[in-house]
Amino acid sequence: MTRIPATKGAKPRHIWMVTSEISPLRTTGGLGHAVHGLSQALVQAGHRVSVFVPAHAQTLGITIRKGSESRKKIIIDSLMDREIIFRGKTERAWIFRADIPFSTESSDLIKYYFIDNESGTRFSNRKVYGYADDARRYLYFNQVVAELARLSQTGEEEQIEAPDIIHCHDWGTGYIGYFLSHVQKNQVPLVYNIHNLSYSKRLTPHAFYLLTREEDKRLYSWEGMEFYGSIDPHKTAFIFSNRIVTVSPNYKNEILSDPIPGGDTNLYAGVLQANQSKLKGILNGIPDYYGVDHFYKTGVLPESYGPDNLEGKKACRQHLQEVAELKPHDQSLLLASTGRWDEQKGTDLVLKVLPELMQDLDLQFVSIGSEARGKKFRRAFLRLKNRFPERLAVLDFHAIPRPHLSAENLESLALAGADALLMPSRFEPCGLSQMYALKHGTPVIANRTGGLADTIEHGKTGFLFEGVTPENIKQSIRDAYAIFKGNSQKWQSMIQAAMQKDFSWKAAAQEYIDLYQEVIQS
Repeated sequence: MTRIPATKGAKPRHIWMVTSEISPLRTTGGLGHAVHGLSQALVQAGHRVSVFVPAHAQTLGITIRKGSESRKKIIIDSLMDREIIFRGKTERAWIFRADIPFSTESSDLIKYYFIDNESGTRFSNRKVYGYADDARRYLYFNQVVAELARLSQTGEEEQIEAPDIIHCHDWGTGYIGYFLSHVQKNQVPLVYNIHNLSYSKRLTPHAFYLLTREEDKRLYSWEGMEFYGSIDPHKTAFIFSNRIVTVSPNYKNEILSDPIPGGDTNLYAGVLQANQSKLKGILNGIPDYYGVDHFYKTGVLPESYGPDNLEGKKACRQHLQEVAELKPHDQSLLLASTGRWDEQKGTDLVLKVLPELMQDLDLQFVSIGSEARGKKFRRAFLRLKNRFPERLAVLDFHAIPRPHLSAENLESLALAGADALLMPSRFEPCGLSQMYALKHGTPVIANRTGGLADTIEHGKTGFLFEGVTPENIKQSIRDAYAIFKGNSQKWQSMIQAAMQKDFSWKAAAQEYIDLYQEVIQS
């Protein structure tokens, strides 16, 4: 992999990436993919990156222990233990270090530091989220990272290189700024990324006091960290960070309003408005490898294709119809929907509009989701499948229909084989599926919200509607159907325009590099 020198005039920096999850080690969604993609792009641009992440259960398929080796030959090559004060007592934290390449094809390494307590009870035997003590255990993780930053800067910690800047990601890292600047009086610059404002785990003021022994009463007021009777990691990060970054420019504007368009009441609007000068929106990217050629070479797609030759897309359509057990028919508008089955993604409204559309139009529909998160929606889709046999398919990301079709591979086949992707999210901070679809030459039908509005060009690479209602969804699908059936030249031009879009991490990384430089200099 070619390494690009650091931007002219910009000194190579050492960036600490702090996150609750990261791909491909352990991730629950877009957050982990984004941190991995950005870290890789920063290293390729000539900077150094160290990732700090909890030592979650089964990371890389193993329980992390010193000297252990995974099936991917990644070795935990050192173990450190450091003392911190937690709950008013001295506790010993364990830090495992591993140098891990980006991929099996890459020799470029990122240093990873996996953190847990000495007994391994906070993270090593657990999932990423989903426990009553999530707020407490991530506070512990934040405190350990902040203490490591202090020790590395004073020279007391020689095994970890001190950061030039610390980049924290979402609520699981929200208290690091508090520990750095308020407790330690440490002035290392800090950038905080909001990936999804809807998720947070709060503490009562009393619990926060018992965990930190913080006695400054100002911090327990509305001018401090108090947030509707609780202590909130997002609000804490807004106060103590130097800059706040959202994962798309449009989402940055949306979170300043109450409610967020398409979402619930936005309790953060006031504090974000007060810190508006810190806000910046930077669109996430997707991996450089992601595209038709990659999935063709790995055997997922039967043929390759590109803007200048779209014949291979027909073969992908036929293969999708075979896998999904749809009637082989090349004149139907084949719609796909990939992602979680839940209200945020508009699944309830898709189910409401499909019967009418399936009756009125020559449609086929493939819905891919996860039963673990949307059992009632899966059952509803299966009932519809019985009404429209060989025209509607329901697939589960975790119930692989063919041996080689992992979740990522199944999504690629659906996007390559479909004529359009339906994505009627009520809100979408950034979104990945629409970028994946466009790279496969598949126009997207979506709500004009968040990152969807930043990535889809109405009438050129997709169809955007204003507000998630049954009527808007139906009309947008009918608009797409009319072009697909009546203007093949226009439809082909949309496919070509979609495939020419560039969503690589390189541009986003440069925006972050410029931001780091600005924060460090100020």
